[in-house]
Amino acid sequence: MRRVRIATLLSAGSSFLANLPVTLASEIDDYSSGVLGIAPTQKYHSSELEPPLFNFLHRREDTASRAAGDEPVLTFMGYRGSDCKQPGPMLFDRDGELVWHGREFGSVLNVQKQWYRGEPVVTFYTGTEQYPGYGNGQWNILNQSYELVGTVVAKGTEQGLDPHDFYLEDDIATVEYWTPVRADLSLIGGPIDGWVFDCRVQAINLTSDELIFSWSALNHVSIEDSFYSIFEGMGTSVENAFDYFHLNSVQRDSNGNFVLGARGTSTVYYVSGGNGEIIWQVGGKNSDFSSGDGAKFAFQHDARLTSTGPTTFNLSLFDNEANQYGSVSSESRGLVLQLDTELAELTLLLEVRPTFHIPAAAEGSMQVTGDTNVVVGWGVLPHFTEYDSDGKLVEDIQFGTEASNVHSYRVLKASWNGRPRTSPSFSFGHLSSSTGFVSWNGDTETAYWQVMEGNFSNSTDTPATKTIRRGFETNLNLSDRVPTSKFVTIAALDSNGVCLGMTEIFSTETLRSVGFPGVCPQTAPKSSNSSSLVELGLLALFLAGMASIRKSRSAWEKFLRSIAGYSEVAGTPEDAFDTDAKELELVIHSSGSEVIPPRY
Repeated sequence: MRRVRIATLLSAGSSFLANLPVTLASEIDDYSSGVLGIAPTQKYHSSELEPPLFNFLHRREDTASRAAGDEPVLTFMGYRGSDCKQPGPMLFDRDGELVWHGREFGSVLNVQKQWYRGEPVVTFYTGTEQYPGYGNGQWNILNQSYELVGTVVAKGTEQGLDPHDFYLEDDIATVEYWTPVRADLSLIGGPIDGWVFDCRVQAINLTSDELIFSWSALNHVSIEDSFYSIFEGMGTSVENAFDYFHLNSVQRDSNGNFVLGARGTSTVYYVSGGNGEIIWQVGGKNSDFSSGDGAKFAFQHDARLTSTGPTTFNLSLFDNEANQYGSVSSESRGLVLQLDTELAELTLLLEVRPTFHIPAAAEGSMQVTGDTNVVVGWGVLPHFTEYDSDGKLVEDIQFGTEASNVHSYRVLKASWNGRPRTSPSFSFGHLSSSTGFVSWNGDTETAYWQVMEGNFSNSTDTPATKTIRRGFETNLNLSDRVPTSKFVTIAALDSNGVCLGMTEIFSTETLRSVGFPGVCPQTAPKSSNSSSLVELGLLALFLAGMASIRKSRSAWEKFLRSIAGYSEVAGTPEDAFDTDAKELELVIHSSGSEVIPPRY
């Protein structure tokens, strides 16, 4: 039987358990068996967030950590479904540890990194989801501090935007919406005076608030091109308008043209950004290309041009091979295709298949990353997988059981640095001041947690333990702090020791917050087991510059007392400033360590 590593969730029901991490890795037979529930989650002491627990069916082999200054590559998801305890936009690191959870936004679709006015942003849809699979809402733009910096709605209509796709490049947003209109449906078995959804596309300049492009599917694509059947009673009113096109992907390319993917017609259209005419179309009933082996697709999602040449185009897409009514294959696929417009040929360049054999009836994504790997989100199935450029499995992850309805419309990966303006969160262990837990929702730059303590709530400036950050929540051992200190706060330090933020100050007696945060020290605090080489170097230079000046003992002692963190100096002031000496040697003791500056 296959064995996988999962996390055993622990209750904080005793002081013993409170001294352990909230999750411990353990071996069980099968994550999918439902032992942990149909939608297992991670839990924390310092935060009420409860993201999904990942089951690593296949772990990546490359274990090299990122270089200093590099942005971490994160997984972007919109965790959703009625079985979710806390739906919302989420970011995860490569170990499945939560980085950010936008719990306040609730259920969202299409979480991704894009660029807005030269800055990286997170975008996603909020609004309604309605039969037969469209929405009425808006797109949200968040900066690196997870602050809302913009929302996008349709121009010239009260109709809300659809959740299927949103393409943003600096200040140009490409969006879609569906609107019911009158149409003759008699040729496909419907009423003469029926109703159909017309899928429309807009490109909006967000700086000038100007509509720069609009397009209507009904003006360019016949209803007879649809693979959807019209059932009895369908298309008779606004409420049950026939969905013939089902637009689910939009992209504006570098030429100002548009790539539009329609699930209802199983076709990808390349549309002129000038006059809106279809330049070419691939797939479906009226393809401009003959398909090579394995190149045909059906009911696709997430069509994207990954390269554009004068006569060749590379196109990636998620090939569902199924819809809500049935399937044409036993499993979905991720595809990279090449279109040759001179030869009118469609060629399969890359095909990746799931490790399970179930077709995704809806949703899904296929992303070609910057390093030419591909990441596939398996739509309504709670899985995502990464492959290399040859189609070899790199990583395979499950984030819910097959019995659940948890899923993510797309799963994408991108580099990201999060800099929240909130404060880190802290909690003592259960009924104990010797253990603490700290986390910071959205932060990617903290490298260490520095415990600061003191006897007054407004003076927690004495450094104690410094701990390497581990995952979303770090377990802090507070047992070696000064026993008489009455208050603690935790500083978040980056890899250079710069303070990024502070938790609230907590009483070690009541184990509760005093209601206000600590104050970042002006320089990185010196933990009790380390010395500042910068300060030592400055001190040595100062003494060298003063070597020819004789000072009194009282002046010398006053100077030493002004240097924080140094307790003893070997030798008398007279020895140190002897102008007849050929050498200057200073030995400084700090917490038991000895540092000897260079001889002069």
